[in-house]
Amino acid sequence: MRSLVWCSSSRATKRKGCKQPEADWHVGDKSSAIPRTIPWLVRNATSTTSPCSRAFDKTNSPPVAESSCSKPRTVLVDYALRRRFKFVGLRPYQNGDAPVLRSWLKAKSISNVDHIVKLFCKLNEHISKINPHFIVGHSYFMAPRLQGRTQDAAPEAFSKDLLEDIWEFSILPLLSEYEPHRSLNELTKTYGLEAVLGSV
Repeated sequence: MRSLVWCSSSRATKRKGCKQPEADWHVGDKSSAIPRTIPWLVRNATSTTSPCSRAFDKTNSPPVAESSCSKPRTVLVDYALRRRFKFVGLRPYQNGDAPVLRSWLKAKSISNVDHIVKLFCKLNEHISKINPHFIVGHSYFMAPRLQGRTQDAAPEAFSKDLLEDIWEFSILPLLSEYEPHRSLNELTKTYGLEAVLGSV
């Protein structure tokens, strides 16, 4: 595929300095521009630089793209990558279970694994009602204080004190970004630890 159009319209292409970059993106072609273009795309996908900005990769290679604005650039980059690569969706929970979190808790000899997994899944069920893409990852429940435990250790429950810390310092601050228009009290009533525990 030749001559990817980065300018937002034919009118934009007439601006001084705006050009359509030439790039050979054929699959399997060793001269493909993708390896040196992707780092620039990642760094500049939301760039708000001048109308026609020249892009260089970290090795100071010749320009690989010139753009009229950032918004069309982001859309076209997404389409270009999707045409070349296959994407697999990964979710921390599915069908009421969280295999990765469950496995990790068992490896730390946590006695109430089922309860924590149900709590985690229920929390995400509530959050996904805001937006399917708003999901709390299992790493929030992989507490540092449990890192040193092994499967041979004496069984120990995932304490409520630890859950309260996770909610206060991780879950609720994250949700305040998901729903910035709501107060902390409102978020606590909907997504607080007690609220989620009551629905498990």
